[in-house]
Amino acid sequence: MEKPLILISNDDGIGWQGIRTLTETIRQLYPDADVAVVAPLHHQSAKSSAITVGMPLIINVRHNEPHYRVIAVDGTPADCVKLAVSKLLPRHPDIVLTGINHGFNSGTNTIYSGTMGAALEAVIHHVPAVAFSYSEFSPDCDMTVCVPVIKEVLSRVMPAIENGTFPKDICLNVNVPKVTSPDELRGIVVTKADMGRWVHEFEEQVDPYGRTIYWTKGHYTAGDADDHDTDTYLLGQGYATIVPCQVDQTAHNTITALKQIL
Repeated sequence: MEKPLILISNDDGIGWQGIRTLTETIRQLYPDADVAVVAPLHHQSAKSSAITVGMPLIINVRHNEPHYRVIAVDGTPADCVKLAVSKLLPRHPDIVLTGINHGFNSGTNTIYSGTMGAALEAVIHHVPAVAFSYSEFSPDCDMTVCVPVIKEVLSRVMPAIENGTFPKDICLNVNVPKVTSPDELRGIVVTKADMGRWVHEFEEQVDPYGRTIYWTKGHYTAGDADDHDTDTYLLGQGYATIVPCQVDQTAHNTITALKQIL
């Protein structure tokens, strides 16, 4: 791409380390690109594909120069991508990048993830997208270990988009395991999402007014611990994982059977 337009967003918020690292990496990697950062003003984790209705979206332009804009939106990650594509950008972006999320988005966590919600919103607009997540939740964690993965993935994805070989209407969910150095990564693997779930999800307490309240807690467990071809397993083995995801939620392989039943 001679001069790609790259849209960057996230769900942790515009001021978090992950999106700063991603933006810095992209601007160094593609110095001639038009880069627009449109991200939530506040923390929006676990918002999935939620959008704001019944109230206006307020934007705040943080940085504005000919080839680099930074805009905070008082809304959800999906709001950010939807608004950017519809109103804020001069044309459709060539690619949408989301993250780097603080914490993994592997397995069924993709359903809850605002980082993935932003990427899937791009797919709805027929824009290819890549979501990046790192298996470390600390707000001030070192995200530079993700940079080699970002560079490697985009070195394959961007030419595929340009020559038309990148699959239509999908996004890539990229997760990087927690490591202290990029040298500890064992590789990058294309795989499938683990069908696990969260267990012991709530902690019951009593507040000062005597009311029973519930805090979201719990931990994630793999759907099949013996299945070694899932993102959850491979992340545990030190691999960065790539899972292709789509918006189409129709269970196509059941239509014939359901027509007979219903």
